[in-house]
Parts: sequence; structure tokens; C-alpha cells
Amino acid sequence: MSRLALRGLEFNARHGFFDREKQHGNHFEVDAVFSLGSNKAGESDKLEDTLDYAAAYSIIKTVMLGPRVDLIEYLATQIARRLYEEFNIAEKVEVSVKKFNPDLGGPCNYSEICITWPA
Repeated sequence: MSRLALRGLEFNARHGFFDREKQHGNHFEVDAVFSLGSNKAGESDKLEDTLDYAAAYSIIKTVMLGPRVDLIEYLATQIARRLYEEFNIAEKVEVSVKKFNPDLGGPCNYSEICITWPA
């Protein structure tokens, strides 16, 4: 088994529950970690034997820059589900979504949700 990770994918988007977040947006960071059933590409050196990073990024970008949602839990679930459905080489997908400077009324670096799909 092997793990392939995409870390620190950055997006500015208007997701959030509060009006300020909906109007002005926020900075988000997404990580996706794939548990792969085999390391066939380690022997073949062929893209078709592994996960295409660019295709995975495209899915994540589509969700992050798509329709506005209230909760980062929903974003993470949508990303994980779509990645898992697209890449049958993945036995599971772990996704984390960080929202920087969440509107809490006080200082906070970020809020973060981490999920594994399938659950």
C-alpha cells in the first residue's frame, strides 16, 4: 500500500455561515491524501497506473470555487466523495479543509475539518 498526498492547495472563496464570509470570502487550504491499493506506477512509471494529480486538483478546485456553501464539513465531504468516485485506485481518501481567520469574534488562525471517505 502507498499514500499519495496533495497538500496546501489554496483557494479564496465565499463559503461560510456568516454574512461577512458570504460577501467578502475567505482563504481556504485543502489537503487530500489517497491510500492506494498498489504501487504499480512505482514499477511501470506510467501515469495510468496511478492517480493523476492534475485531475484530482481539478475536482477540488471545482468544489472550492463552485456554489457557495455554509459549512466546511460539507465542502470536505463533497471533495472526498468526488475524489473517491473518480479514482478507483484509491482505497480511501482523507480530506482536510482549513478556513483561515474564521469569524469567531476573536483571534483564531483557522478552523479545520478532516474526514475520511468512505467513512
